[in-house]
Amino acid sequence: MVSQIGLGCMGMSDLYGEANRAESSATIHEALDADITLFDTGDFYGIGHNELLLFP
Repeated sequence: MVSQIGLGCMGMSDLYGEANRAESSATIHEALDADITLFDTGDFYGIGHNELLLFP
């Protein structure tokens, strides 16, 4: 089961400008605190960078 609302993670991997790991991590933790369990990511977002944010 996943949440109905998800968090898109593409912008956390330099695709819209310089990525900020601390800010991305804080956003992920805020989403988890809000019971969001669906994280939209792909291995082509920053060549795996998103997965390393979610599963360090």
